[in-house]
Amino acid sequence: MSVTVAVGAEVSQGDIRVTENGSPSTIITIRPLLETGRRVDVVLAIDTSRSVAGAPLTQAVAAAQLFVRSLPAGVSVGVLTFSNKPRVLVPMTGDHESVLSSLDSVTRTQPGTKLYDGVAAAAAMFSGPAQHNIVLLTDGTDVGSALSLDQAIKAVSKVSAAVFSVGLQGSHTDFAGLNKLSEATGGKLQAASTADLARLYQNLGTQLGRQYLVLYRSKGPAGAQVTIGLTTPAGQDLSIVLMPRLSAPGSTPGEPGRLLFGVWGLAITLSLSFLAAFLLSTMIFGARYRSRRDRELAVRLSAPKWAQEEGKRQQESPAAWVPGSLVQLGEVVAEASGFKSSLDRKLERAGLPVTPGEVVGAAIVTGLLGIVIGGLLFRSLLIAPIVGVLGAALPFLFVQRKLRKRLDMLQSQLPDVLMILASSMRAGHSFQQALDAVAQEIGEPGGPEFARVVTEIRLGRPFDEALNALAERVGTEEFKWAIMGVNVQREIGGNLAEILDTLSETVRERDAVRRQVQVLSAEGRLSVKILIAMPFLMALYLAWINGDYMRLLWTTRPGIIFLVTGAVLMVVGTIWARKTVKIDV
Repeated sequence: MSVTVAVGAEVSQGDIRVTENGSPSTIITIRPLLETGRRVDVVLAIDTSRSVAGAPLTQAVAAAQLFVRSLPAGVSVGVLTFSNKPRVLVPMTGDHESVLSSLDSVTRTQPGTKLYDGVAAAAAMFSGPAQHNIVLLTDGTDVGSALSLDQAIKAVSKVSAAVFSVGLQGSHTDFAGLNKLSEATGGKLQAASTADLARLYQNLGTQLGRQYLVLYRSKGPAGAQVTIGLTTPAGQDLSIVLMPRLSAPGSTPGEPGRLLFGVWGLAITLSLSFLAAFLLSTMIFGARYRSRRDRELAVRLSAPKWAQEEGKRQQESPAAWVPGSLVQLGEVVAEASGFKSSLDRKLERAGLPVTPGEVVGAAIVTGLLGIVIGGLLFRSLLIAPIVGVLGAALPFLFVQRKLRKRLDMLQSQLPDVLMILASSMRAGHSFQQALDAVAQEIGEPGGPEFARVVTEIRLGRPFDEALNALAERVGTEEFKWAIMGVNVQREIGGNLAEILDTLSETVRERDAVRRQVQVLSAEGRLSVKILIAMPFLMALYLAWINGDYMRLLWTTRPGIIFLVTGAVLMVVGTIWARKTVKIDV
């Protein structure tokens, strides 16, 4: 538990004692409040009604200047006067010299004493999580305020401010109202004559400037009412407080929970981290060990060539680290979800030696790792699943990237393939021999594809079916045109070499135009990617460094409206931007 105490002198850890229900408590640290990073804000609210004209106002201003000079440099100060209406002379600032200059200008008085309106206006000057204090000086009772005393107290309590009232002794001073205002907000009322103002203001400045944050170990049960006692060289004080309930955030309706809370949360997090690291290392090194053991067993049993090649394929698979149980689970999930066939076709077109079950299994592993990492970084039950979904999408994005890269390579190889076919046909070779020459001369990835076509034809598959299967696997328009031209020529006759030359030239020019368009639109495409990624990256960064700040977006109605509006605008903007930079050739 932490307690803030204001004393009039320098203190050390041995000078302060803390008790709970009369029993001594162990103090962990005692630090000056300003050194803990917490700000202290003070608003000077000065009564400038006609009743303080002359010497009382002059002495009050001098006392206020002495008060400002006694404050440490880290305290922000604002100045407000009130008579017939509140007037903000200086908003909250750390520049004490400007505050002193503004106090020099406080010389005129006006009729009226709108005390409660002035208190509410002073409370409205605060912002942020600083400690808020109002030093109020008046010699009269409220006259003509639009707000009542209770409304003024409510306005001050809303910003968690304390009102330190200085009541100048006079015939119209409302000490009862000032006392209620100070007690209700955690402040204090001090009655004074004009001659005592300098001393009172200096004491208040010392009290606010010498505040300490006492951190002690509490023995009070959660949710119980305890009496906390503080003893300092300057005196002692008691306060009755209600201990917080040790329930994880998120138990209150409408408040999102956090994944980690307290000592038990830290222990669970460390345990899960070690378990995740152990499982990951077991998956990676265990899969390699099983693969090596299977290869040794195959050699000992003189496995046939096809089995050795299959073992090599499994060893070279990017998903070899995925456990077999997860692969089987992935197969079941892919089959039940209905995307197994489409994913298998994508994997075949991408040239990846993996199965749909391995991809889904890898997505399960990366998704769980994403949840753990998101929970450790952001400590939020709302953000951790989002990071897990992003992690689960990584294997599918990898497949999509490999597919796009392989199709681009096949596209760039097509003109050379058509030229080799045309040259072989002119040399007197048959079309099958020309395909065999392409399979031998063209490297990855076109060579293996045409070698597969040659193998299928040798095994008895008709030419047109084998070529159409190739066009279907590749899936680009240019490949489909080339295969269609070859099939039409084989049916109606003609000079196939000339047709292939024409196709090669057309594809080459089309590819040149496409590359030129890509170069010209590269800046626009990069801008679109940055603009799409920037809001999400900034949101994750802010949620990481200041989760309470971002939590307002999904715990308040305006925040939810902003999120929904932003999501709709992001979708519209993304579609619009992609349409702008995407040019079909």
